[in-house]
Amino acid sequence: GGPLHFGQLASMREGCAHTRALLPRLAAPLLVMQDEGDRLVNPNNAWGIARLAASSDTTVVLTRMREQVTRHHMITTHRETAALVAETVTGFCRKKTLDPAKKAWL
Repeated sequence: GGPLHFGQLASMREGCAHTRALLPRLAAPLLVMQDEGDRLVNPNNAWGIARLAASSDTTVVLTRMREQVTRHHMITTHRETAALVAETVTGFCRKKTLDPAKKAWL
């Protein structure tokens, strides 16, 4: 991509601050996923999100891509991690929303 302009940077920082301020109110089950080799966002941020959130049910999943061309930031669409992300999110949602006593859907 092209250069990041100051307006975009300011908007991103504002959004991050707002999100950070809301995390202590987030009590729902939380799934945080990031690649260990992310070159845009420090992978330690995943643990920071988990620590700041009020949720007592937090899962952190760090993926590990092998290729070294991309910045490892878009794990939802990367050929190495897309299926893992889809399976993990689907499994997390099913586990958190299905009553274990009922084996109704799937």
